[in-house]
Amino acid sequence: MLGDLFFTEDSLNYFDQYVKHIGQVNVVMGNHCTNNSERQRAVRYIANRCNKIGALFNYKGFWLSHAPIHPDELRGKLNIHGHTQDKTVDDSRYFSVCLEQIEYKPINFKEIKDMMCTQ
Repeated sequence: MLGDLFFTEDSLNYFDQYVKHIGQVNVVMGNHCTNNSERQRAVRYIANRCNKIGALFNYKGFWLSHAPIHPDELRGKLNIHGHTQDKTVDDSRYFSVCLEQIEYKPINFKEIKDMMCTQ
């Protein structure tokens, strides 16, 4: 999960249901996850249900981040990110998993990898 996980109590309930369904998750924190005390309490709540929480993960040759990484920092890797909502980065090294861009459905890492590596 690549950030901005919750804005309301309903979002936390959805997160709980999702984790129960898929098991352990790794979470990259987004810019909206900690910007007030209520959300900071939610982060502590989520932390007890996650495998790992971080700001950036290096996974199988990809950077997993909330916001797109600056092109100079890619270092030969591709970037799977969130943050941009309905905007896109016009560069084949980037793939947005914002819900607005993936039809509000989870997408498998292998599908993303296949799409990015065949471009």
